[in-house]
Amino acid sequence: MKRTEVMADMAKRIAFDTPDAKEFVQTFDSLSQRHNPWTVWSDFVTMHACVLSLTFDRTERQRFEKRAKELQETLKRYTEQELTVFDRLLEITAKSLEQNPKQDFLGRLYMSLDFGSQWHGQFFTPWHVAHLMAKMTMGPDADILTGKEYATTCDNCCGAGCMLLASAAAYEDKEKDRIPQRDLLLVGQDLDRTVALMCYIQLSLLGYAGYVAVGNSLTNPVGGPDLFPQIGEGGELWFTPGLFTPVWNKRRQIEFVKLMASGVLAADTSGGHEGGGK
Repeated sequence: MKRTEVMADMAKRIAFDTPDAKEFVQTFDSLSQRHNPWTVWSDFVTMHACVLSLTFDRTERQRFEKRAKELQETLKRYTEQELTVFDRLLEITAKSLEQNPKQDFLGRLYMSLDFGSQWHGQFFTPWHVAHLMAKMTMGPDADILTGKEYATTCDNCCGAGCMLLASAAAYEDKEKDRIPQRDLLLVGQDLDRTVALMCYIQLSLLGYAGYVAVGNSLTNPVGGPDLFPQIGEGGELWFTPGLFTPVWNKRRQIEFVKLMASGVLAADTSGGHEGGGK
């Protein structure tokens, strides 16, 4: 079967999905005429994750320069016209999440396009299951912010971020007067770089504060204080734009002073530390 026929078949499989999903697949298909579909998806995720990171995260020079170089190398593979198509894919993603934050838009498309099962043997938790689990975990009565300014939710095998997004949605459903972008720190980690960056993009577009780590959560887990994470050699840390809003900047500044005074942090780790970068 030719590549165009494969893509057409994929589009048919989600023909009864949302208009945004159908438009995304049709737009994606236009790039897959000339390029390998998996490469297009991976490059779409990489370039927009890098743009988000470079725009907001200036906390570590080496990390900034590495991502700027990766972005330039990715952009070189496509024509100017093709790059406008990549921009449109992000616009569709942002619009869909804005209209309906209670979904795993990129994760659902990833599975619908057979990238999970065909390439990596992955299967992402469906939204309704993740949302139910999140509501059951929080319970009907407990206030997770009792005595705290914020609560941390962590998923050590985050995929595209479905469980983290569902946790934020469940919190918002339960605490009608609370704002998850202000009250929750969402932390994800995944061994698969592409899906980890999908999580990073979705958390970023929805304005959530947090970070996503790329690395094995068993052999190279995220360590350190919640607001100043560290990861070992070969790992990566991606901080969402929401972590740089005034309320979270203030929390980080206060926490940094406390940790410096206690000797927990060195002066050069204020932005989070990735292994191998001094």
